[in-house]
Amino acid sequence: MAVSSSPGAGARAQQVSADEDPRHTGIQTAGGKGAGLEMLSAAGIAVPPWTVLDTGVFASFIDAHGFGSLIDDLTAAVDLDDAVKRAALLREKIATASLPDDVVSRIDAACSELGDVPLAVRSSGGAEDGSQHSHAGQFDTFLNVRGRDAIDNAVRRCWASAFSERSIRYLYSHDGAPSASVAVVLQQFVSARAAGVLFTVDPLSGSPDSLLLSAVYGLGEGLVSGVVDADSVTIDRGSGAVIDRVIGVKDEQIVATEGGVITAEVAPDLRAATAVSDEEISRLVELGLQIEKIAGAPQDIEWLIDGDTIWVVQTRPITSTGPAAVPGAKILGAGEELAADDLRIWDNSNIIESFSGISSPLTFTTAADVYGRVYLSYARSLNVSADQLEQIRDWNSVMLGYFHGRVYYNLLHWYRMVGIAPGYPLNRRVLEVALGVDEPLDDELAKTLKPFTFGSLPRRIVSRTVTTATYIKRFMQIDRLCDDFMDSFYRVYDEYDGVDYNSLGGDEVYARYRAMERDLVDRWGPMMVLDAILLTSSGLLYALTKAFVKDPPEWFLYAVVSPGADVESAEPARAMSAMAEYVRGDSELLEFVNTTPVDQAYPQLQASKWTQFQDMVDDYVARFGYRSLDELKLETPD
Repeated sequence: MAVSSSPGAGARAQQVSADEDPRHTGIQTAGGKGAGLEMLSAAGIAVPPWTVLDTGVFASFIDAHGFGSLIDDLTAAVDLDDAVKRAALLREKIATASLPDDVVSRIDAACSELGDVPLAVRSSGGAEDGSQHSHAGQFDTFLNVRGRDAIDNAVRRCWASAFSERSIRYLYSHDGAPSASVAVVLQQFVSARAAGVLFTVDPLSGSPDSLLLSAVYGLGEGLVSGVVDADSVTIDRGSGAVIDRVIGVKDEQIVATEGGVITAEVAPDLRAATAVSDEEISRLVELGLQIEKIAGAPQDIEWLIDGDTIWVVQTRPITSTGPAAVPGAKILGAGEELAADDLRIWDNSNIIESFSGISSPLTFTTAADVYGRVYLSYARSLNVSADQLEQIRDWNSVMLGYFHGRVYYNLLHWYRMVGIAPGYPLNRRVLEVALGVDEPLDDELAKTLKPFTFGSLPRRIVSRTVTTATYIKRFMQIDRLCDDFMDSFYRVYDEYDGVDYNSLGGDEVYARYRAMERDLVDRWGPMMVLDAILLTSSGLLYALTKAFVKDPPEWFLYAVVSPGADVESAEPARAMSAMAEYVRGDSELLEFVNTTPVDQAYPQLQASKWTQFQDMVDDYVARFGYRSLDELKLETPD
């Protein structure tokens, strides 16, 4: 394929020429991303200058090293586990093999065409961005790549990513097969001030009458990876008017640094503003509808803004949407029917730590169900009377909400939950600090948020006296309660973890899951008294410190209520810190950690002289290897 140039919206976009419609033929040689860029460039859409190492370059690499038999072995795998193992071997071979002379020449020519500029090196699979399955997120991209050695390495890693475990699992879940048809797009890197994704139909509601725009500061990698929270804007297709706008937290952004990208803070005064202006939203909508018309189908478009130029770096068909909206239907992200004057306050400043970015509907509904059952069990453990338990059922199942694919706290119901235990005026103020809300709830409103009501004053006195007495008893027994809970938790965990679920039928696996869930929820609920005790204790310590210490600094107030080092959830961070400290003490090892590609690091470490560090890594993986930032999302693989 020859590289040529064509103008696009005030910028010059280099494209790979094709004699026929690239929507139908380009994907065979340029891969999904490459075919999409061909289509955009041919239509004059502004695309950063690019070229492609077509699938023939990868085939030449495979032939030169005799890896064809490994690909044949992979396609002949008898099941998923077998395929994952064979793919790992192939991936390692690809990532560490030298580049043949003819491949080096092709990369030389591509780099010469683009000039001495930093590059974005993007995988472009033959099965990627198709009309049936998008393969979104299955292949690797490397941004701000500088220098020939780094480019060569990024190309190899792009090829290897076609056989990553996540890619193999995706293929098997969609009845696909591994393919040796892998291209790599080399594209001039643009250091964006804002970036995001535009869906030309709403993928959540399925509505063809609206578009959904997500935007972040900096590079789009933060949005795609879910590391950075985003603004979400819903736009009416007919009028272009903004229907709904949700401002993301946006306290961080992904930005370019020397030879790579880093996570950096967003200036405080920019966090509450939208990442793109209304005028830019209008331009993006116009551009999105133009691309949809060119492609002949609804599109998922990745864009970025540099100065005043809107660049498009990828477009692909939308392969799945929610059910089509029924005219006049309500979207009940709140989970409850609300009158026009019913007040609800939604906040995700705390829960975003557990459910960052977009979460699946299955994750949300499961989490909402567990939250509701746990706190009902908590109320029952405090001997709340039966009539009041029924009133709690009216709101405890909707303590979470789900809007634009993101999970939020229904704050007013959380205030009600805090009112179950005694000490509400103090506990609610500590709750606000714990949740990280920007401003305290109005006192008059707070007084109306009762978890339940009573038919008479005597019944209220008796019931609250029983609850208070139970709470005090739990307070005095909390150490024993915690020890008993940990013993029973690990017993249940070990019991269910020791089962070979691959040998069981689906019905039996589901039955065991439900039994385990009931077992743990029943134990977990009463332990929520620990949260209440922490609120009460922290509030009292905070108040006493302010009373007896004149103008204490904020750090001192937090130090007073610090739980100390013996916190199990902090163990992974402490272990990671210990490894980092060890690495910093050896300059050669530090260089190895900072420069070795992730997919090559462990095999090279095994063959290195740093046996003590390898032991530390192995111990960490053995103890915490199942942990991840999105471990509470059911869509995240273990």
